[in-house]
Amino acid sequence: MPVFAVSGSGVPPGPVGVGTAGAGTGVTAGAAAAVLGASPAPPVVIGGGGLLRDPPSFVAAPPAPPPPGELAGPAAEGVLLSTTFVADNPSPLVSGFVAEYKKRYNGEPNQFAAQAYDAVGILLDAIKRVGPTATRAQIRDALAATTNYPGVTGVTTFDKITREPNKTLAKLQIKGGKFVIAQ
Repeated sequence: MPVFAVSGSGVPPGPVGVGTAGAGTGVTAGAAAAVLGASPAPPVVIGGGGLLRDPPSFVAAPPAPPPPGELAGPAAEGVLLSTTFVADNPSPLVSGFVAEYKKRYNGEPNQFAAQAYDAVGILLDAIKRVGPTATRAQIRDALAATTNYPGVTGVTTFDKITREPNKTLAKLQIKGGKFVIAQ
């Protein structure tokens, strides 16, 4: 399977690197075609964040503009990605958030809007649990003790040792130039 990675992404030695990692960086269809021209076996893996290991079949990188068809053209077909937020999720919590976001901002929410929404919700939940006269230390401890917070990005629980959020990621696939929920 050919691997098409963004240089600076922490990909182990071996895969081809094109471009540079960072916000606003895109991989052009021409660059992808040049890399993939010698190999007829997509899917393509577009990497970032140092999360690629043993050239996998999917990548942990958020779907963000430009649209997938502009990143690598037809070579993007079949690429799998992971994300914390899928606006098409039929959950009443997600669909309510999406509807309200569209009404207020006249656009579709992305993963970062959803994460910000959940972050504020988690903070307000912690404050509610400790009360209005809580100290910063009490709020910090309540945040760290958060378990099973039902957010639009999924259920959030913070690890008791690392305080990192434990979440299940949604898998997306590029089909027909669009992101769809992978089965």
